Amino acid sequence: ERARPRQTYESRVRSAVRSAAQQCFQQSGAHGSVSVQISVAHDGRITTSRVVNNSTGNTAVARCISGALVSRRVGTSGPRGGATLTVSFSG
Repeated sequence: ERARPRQTYESRVRSAVRSAAQQCFQQSGAHGSVSVQISVAHDGRITTSRVVNNSTGNTAVARCISGALVSRRVGTSGPRGGATLTVSFSG
């Protein structure tokens, strides 16, 4: 039963990344994948976002995704003590 809340939390994080990434990919017309490493605070707010892989050849789309995530909330609470996740998106 403890695994279920974590899956829900990770699902919310992936949804936030997908939302930001779709918008950035559409605006730029880029194709490929971008992976970002994000840190989420205990209050559900994304505190840092760093691009760890970008196969698009377009640095603007990677910056757009990373920038769109910082300060975004992924729920009313995050994991106790916060967490760091790496999430990829292809467009």
